Amino acid sequence: MKNLKLLSLFFILSVFACKEKSRIEIELQNIEERKENYKIEKIIPLETINNNWLGLNLKIKKNSRGYFVMDESNRDAIHYFNLQGKYIRQIAIIGEGPNNVRSLYDFVLEKEGISILSGKGDHSEIALFTYDNELINKIELDVLSDSFEILENNNYILYSGYNLPLAKFRLNEVSHEGKTIKQFLPNTYENEMLPMSENNFYRYNGQVYFKESFNPRAYIITKDSLELKYTFDFGSYRIPERFWEVDIMQGFEMISATGFANIYNYMENENYSIFEIYIQKAGSVKNVQVLINKKSNRIYRNTIPRDANDLFNNPEEITENNEIIFITHPTYLIEAINNNIIKESESKEIINNLKANDNPVLLICSIK
Repeated sequence: MKNLKLLSLFFILSVFACKEKSRIEIELQNIEERKENYKIEKIIPLETINNNWLGLNLKIKKNSRGYFVMDESNRDAIHYFNLQGKYIRQIAIIGEGPNNVRSLYDFVLEKEGISILSGKGDHSEIALFTYDNELINKIELDVLSDSFEILENNNYILYSGYNLPLAKFRLNEVSHEGKTIKQFLPNTYENEMLPMSENNFYRYNGQVYFKESFNPRAYIITKDSLELKYTFDFGSYRIPERFWEVDIMQGFEMISATGFANIYNYMENENYSIFEIYIQKAGSVKNVQVLINKKSNRIYRNTIPRDANDLFNNPEEITENNEIIFITHPTYLIEAINNNIIKESESKEIINNLKANDNPVLLICSIK
């Protein structure tokens, strides 16, 4: 990987136009630190039954039908809960049968059902299931991906990452018939890199937001361009140029020793942009949550040790009502009750009925 160029060069060379006129530059170290950014409005326990035990590493998507959950540590099926947290069924179960999928990488919610991204050899496939777990269709793709979303034009956008020789482009737009429409962000380095599995997209009201590992930028994908929205200056935690010039394992050893920052999660609605930025050094990881009020242009941050039993460690979604959905463990809520952090009587009643080995709980929180 000695001839690997900087990420910025990747975007200059891309056939995907990148608009930068409205970008916001943020220096991470200069953001005001503020605790207690959220107030718990509602607690929704995800019902626990014999065959739906979930860890804390979840991908959750919501629509008018309910919550749809993929356990990223297990990936056995999509678990469907109604809006009150009652368990409904499994969808897209892993298996070898005609109505199963071989693997489960990602999923998106569509009007008629759930589209499942699955791997198959050196390419991927998308399987569409109804909300009653009936397989409607399978589309074989000629690209390999483990993360995807739906664009406003109803095509899929798939992320293939720094994964030569299997992925010559990092972004691929594909039709519902499986035809590759456009390819963006060419991988121009010569040597192979290790594939990275991550969540790259967030969709809100038809808009698709995008970020990728080792890149301090965040974007919105429109029908004809990749528009740059935010650029972070990570200061001493920025990834140095030499990382892209050495062997991948040597590069990881280098940045792990000096410390590095990476955008882990990015979500938006009309009023707020929210980032999770992980800072890793010498085996420890900090979760820096950056909250941007787009109306007032005020920016706050809240730093949480990644292994802390914090209620607000895992933001998953922001709603049109400016409520943030967090995923938390029942024991964290029990600790919060014991420490008198949660005082509302209704919340106490719900938490008192929880068991330590129950499924995670959703916290619906307003922004203070």
